[in-house]
Amino acid sequence: MPQVQTLKEQGFDVSRTQWRGIFMPKGAPKEAVKYAEDTYRKLAATPEWKKYLADSDLLERFMGSEEFGKFLVEDFKEYDQVQAELGLRRPATDAARMREL
Repeated sequence: MPQVQTLKEQGFDVSRTQWRGIFMPKGAPKEAVKYAEDTYRKLAATPEWKKYLADSDLLERFMGSEEFGKFLVEDFKEYDQVQAELGLRRPATDAARMREL
């Protein structure tokens, strides 16, 4: 869509990446989480996966479940703050809203 200006062309100096992740149900057994994490870690190290990333112009980054969980909390807080600044919602300051993040 060449007719659509990028955010930078519109005067917004922002940079965001699109992340992907695998989610499991809350309360999933630790063994199941470990199995899935180990499996995806092995997959992410394969030449086929690395080729897919390169061919698709995607960044390479694997996060385990603990690191990804912390990343999500921070990423959601960032989006929450931007939405609040734009008047789309109030910032997540109360304890109930923070638990949602």
